[in-house]
Amino acid sequence: MLVGGLGQAKEGGGHDAFAQVPYDLLNRIRISAVEVKGNSVLVRGDATAAYDPGLGLTRFVREFRYSPRAGFNVTDDLASRKPQLFTSLLHADGNISREGERFFSFDAGGARLVVQVLAPERVSAAVEENLLTAPGRPGSVDKGERQVRGNRLALSTTTCKSEEGMSRLESRSPVHGA
Repeated sequence: MLVGGLGQAKEGGGHDAFAQVPYDLLNRIRISAVEVKGNSVLVRGDATAAYDPGLGLTRFVREFRYSPRAGFNVTDDLASRKPQLFTSLLHADGNISREGERFFSFDAGGARLVVQVLAPERVSAAVEENLLTAPGRPGSVDKGERQVRGNRLALSTTTCKSEEGMSRLESRSPVHGA
């Protein structure tokens, strides 16, 4: 999740984004709930403290739900003291294809992951090259060359103070022998 275009902690400031981040902040990053009922699972985490306090983020709760009937759903609940652009990034080693206004497929080794954006109502979506910094020489691990590694789907809200976003992820594998 990017908040105002920035990632967690001091991302971009070296190999360890959490270096120099006070432990009292790090200790507030937590899994707040785990529920297993039959063949359904819920995991909820609070990542608010993973972001620089200067961004004004006051809430970032991510919830993962799985059940065989509904599939896998990811919900983000975000709030900020000031209007922000919230951008969720989904990375893929292979191709990402747009399959409709709110549907995207990620192809990997013969399996497909289909992503349906359920909320927010107004969201912009872009498939982009995934740029990263390759490892540099010993002692300069964060000084390597910039490389394209796969693609990413960037889902951005309009600028707002709070937003709830939800994506449904469904794995689809080819049927063998049918």
